[in-house]
Order: sequence, then C-alpha cells, then structure tokens
Amino acid sequence: MMLMNPFKQFCDDLDLQDLAPSTRYIYKVFLAQYQEWLNGRSPGEVTLKGYLAYLRDEKGDKDSTRATKYRALRLFHEFLGQPVKKWRIRVRVPKLLPPFIHPEEIEGILAQITYKVTPDPTHQVRDKAIISTFALSGVRMSELCGLTVRDIDLRADYLRAFGKGDKMRTIPINEELHQILDEYLASVGLKPNDSLFGLAPRTVKKMVRKYADLAGLPHIHAHSLRHFYGSQLTKKRVPSRQIQELLGHADPATTAIYQQVAPEDLRLAAAKVSISGNNNATKAEQIGEKLGVSPELVQSIIELLKGEG
Repeated sequence: MMLMNPFKQFCDDLDLQDLAPSTRYIYKVFLAQYQEWLNGRSPGEVTLKGYLAYLRDEKGDKDSTRATKYRALRLFHEFLGQPVKKWRIRVRVPKLLPPFIHPEEIEGILAQITYKVTPDPTHQVRDKAIISTFALSGVRMSELCGLTVRDIDLRADYLRAFGKGDKMRTIPINEELHQILDEYLASVGLKPNDSLFGLAPRTVKKMVRKYADLAGLPHIHAHSLRHFYGSQLTKKRVPSRQIQELLGHADPATTAIYQQVAPEDLRLAAAKVSISGNNNATKAEQIGEKLGVSPELVQSIIELLKGEG
C-alpha cells in the first residue's frame, strides 16, 4: 500500500533515525533528486533499478557516489514496505584505502604553525591542539567540534566524544596529548560548558588544509588525521576489537580498512623470503636483538652502507 506522501513521511522518519545530522541532510538531498527523476511515477523495483542505471550511464556518477545514493534510496523503499533485498540489486562499492600517513608528516604539518603563518599565539596553541586531538584520539570532525571543556578530563586522562546518534564513547588521552591540551586550556579562559575549540567544521577543514598545503602534503585533510590514528593502532598490533571501540565503529568491517600495511613493512616482510637462507632481513633481526634496536633501523643502515659501497 502506497503512502499518500511517502517522500515527506520518510523525511520526517529520517529525523528520528540514529544518523548523524549531515547524513540525514544528504539523504534528503538524494531523495529529492530521486523524486524529481520519477516525475510522478510510483517508486518501485523498476524505477529504482532504472534510476541507478541513469546515475551510472547518463549522469556519470562514480561507483562510490552511486553506492551512497543507493543506501539512502534502499532505506526509502524499505520504509515503503518493499522487499528491496529480493530485487537482487548490485551496486559496486570500491574499496578505497585511506593514504598511509607517517608520523613525520604530522610533525611536518605541526611545524607550519608559526608566527609568520598564524600571528596570534593563542591561535597557534589552539591549532596545534586541534590537529593533535585528531591525530592522537581519532575523533571525527563532528565529535571534535562538539567537544566542550567539560568533556576533557586531564586528571583521569580521557575525553568524552559524542558520535553518530549522540552515542558517547570514552577515549584515553595519552601523555603527549595530555601536555598539548593542558597547554591549550591554560592559554584560554574557558568555562566548563564552553566549546573546547569554538570552531565550525568548515573552518577546521580549511585550517588543516592550509597547514598541510604549506607542508607540501596536499593529500592530507582533516579526516586523514583520524585515519592516521587508526593506522597507527593497527601498526602497533592493537587488537581489531579495541580499535573498533576507540574509533567508534558500529560495523567491524569498517575497522578492517585500517588493516593495510605500511610500505616499509611490506618491503621488510618480502626481504625475509630467501632461496639461500642468508638474507639481510634475518641478519637485521639478529643484530637488532643483540643491540636492543629495531630490525628496521638495522636494515636501513645495511641498505645505506650498500648504497655508499
């Protein structure tokens, strides 16, 4: 049975869903586009498949864009009580790995926060705190901009982040982030209920982009810093379940994207395969164990000496 005004009723229902405000907004935009394309036709299996084909063949949407729109439209058709799962709709979802970011690149971005670029000393401390909070706690943009002073507990060393659907999670603050936030809070006169940083998401994005561009790292943006946190946890062999909790992922499959391996780790792993059984990687491990240093450092020295020879 078709509702009298299914589009409006679905939009009203979206407001009650456990979704981020930005997600609800973009879903409504996608729905309005679909409604316009329907041009009075009733939504169903034929129209949904036809619209997805239109997005691919005529509009030229990327696979990732079509997948996002399909998620919104699938919710709409399910809201109408239609058996979308039985329609056997396949929308290719590309597996996009976030770029692997090295700690040196984060340091390079922080090094751009100077008097020449940002004359106000208070803003310098603030910008350093924002970038460091992203990189050392893995908070989302909406979570960072929603932080209040009360959400930061430097005595117990944790912060409270309110994620999608206002779900709260507690994130430990390590010693490095503790010092940075302590310095920032000491430089500003904020009350417990005040916004921690007092900036809108768009302003934060532009700020991070500015420093990344100055550092010659245009591929790094604000959300990349969250990826850095997840990748570093994986690199440090933190269990996947703990990474999922720290990042606030509802689906373990989302966490799996951080299981990518750093290029240098792949190189060292490949170097361990040998026909002769006498390779530098094995030597590096033996020497590193004796000297108490990492095999990566020993391997780098071996390769450097090779180059000089």
